[in-house]
Amino acid sequence: MKKIFTVLLTVIIAVCSISGAMVVDAASKNTVKTSITKIESKAKGFKVTFKKKSKIKGYQIQYSTSSKFKKSSTKTKTISKAKTTSATISKLKGCNKKYYVRIRTYKVSKGKKIYSGWSKSKKVTTLKHKYNKATCQKPKTCKYCKKEKGEALKHNYSNGECLACGKKLVAEANGYKVGDVTTARNTEGDTYVLEYLGEDRWKDQKGNIWTSYQNEDGSMHWWMIG
Repeated sequence: MKKIFTVLLTVIIAVCSISGAMVVDAASKNTVKTSITKIESKAKGFKVTFKKKSKIKGYQIQYSTSSKFKKSSTKTKTISKAKTTSATISKLKGCNKKYYVRIRTYKVSKGKKIYSGWSKSKKVTTLKHKYNKATCQKPKTCKYCKKEKGEALKHNYSNGECLACGKKLVAEANGYKVGDVTTARNTEGDTYVLEYLGEDRWKDQKGNIWTSYQNEDGSMHWWMIG
């Protein structure tokens, strides 16, 4: 008798388990799918446009650097308005990065979210670097991600003023500020253009570091230290 009861109980549990799984699958199938219609590249991001669906609560977008949407490289954005047809993903790292994107819908039943299947994934690449021109103080810099490329230009002085950036040579010995530029001449008559770094440190156009002190007559004395 005990054996018969055990067998019947096992059968009932199995049937309930199968029935429960079928309910979950059926609910998932009854949630309508959507699809991506367009992806537009942007600086450090992209814009996704998708088909609007009815009888749903919202959408869920996944984007990843992995074509298999590995958890470690995948992020999710939830859109809680069913009438929405587009979303912008921003503040991604770097430029010229490839992402895989997919979308699904969801509805709410008895307080629980029920999702549709995922759409087919689509690829998108964020915009490439766009570098501003180099200046005397800064190298080429990407206007999107601020990455620098190359080196800053050298000052090109004529009559005490840089032809490139307009910086003027400092004539007076006192009151130097960081970024001020002046000239120094050694005993052999060679002239150096020096930019003040602060704390009695100067840098010439070759990157050499100088230090200085002020003489009693107000004139400046420099020597190279590295």
